[in-house]
Amino acid sequence: MRIFIFVTTLVTLFARVALAVDPSGAPGSSGVPQPTSANFSSTETAVAGTPPASPSGYLATVPPTQIAAPAPDLKGPSALGILSYSGGYGIGVRFALPLGIGSILNNPTVRDGFAAEFAFDYIHWSESNYAYNWSYQVYRLAGGIMWDIWLSNEFAIYPKVELGYSRWSYNGMAIYPNYSPLFLNGAAGAMYKVTAGLVVRAEIGYAGLALGAGWMF
Repeated sequence: MRIFIFVTTLVTLFARVALAVDPSGAPGSSGVPQPTSANFSSTETAVAGTPPASPSGYLATVPPTQIAAPAPDLKGPSALGILSYSGGYGIGVRFALPLGIGSILNNPTVRDGFAAEFAFDYIHWSESNYAYNWSYQVYRLAGGIMWDIWLSNEFAIYPKVELGYSRWSYNGMAIYPNYSPLFLNGAAGAMYKVTAGLVVRAEIGYAGLALGAGWMF
């Protein structure tokens, strides 16, 4: 028992001497120098300082945001020649006014807008043979909304919806067709700007095919 106590005492003394000579061998130490106050200051400076510069030969850029230019306003008169599906012919006039509704496509290359358009059409039909001669004509007043979609700075296509009133007159007919004076018309067309104001256009709808030109300003 005394020998065990003696040996234990010697081991403890040797351990204390070793720790006094080499403090890095203390428990909890990995042998890696711990950061001093200077190290903490440099770390804080690196965090709070300005970001490092971009590598040589590279430039960090942000692409610009593309904003679509507004579509041209449609305002002005048009005159059209009309060819009816059933062989009639006539003339029509239009007048467009911009509605101030913003673009709904949100596309930098394809622009769109809305316009109100008022129309008056006159269309004539007639037929003559050995038994009888007859003719009739229609006068149409209408107003509608067109959605103009500009595929380029000069060319646009559009659908149009309009509500109108028509009046018919007949000559040389014993039996008159029964037509409702009110009508709902759907049409589609295209426009091309020749100059800053001159526009040529084509439209197909209830009355038939219409071709003409307008002065949009």
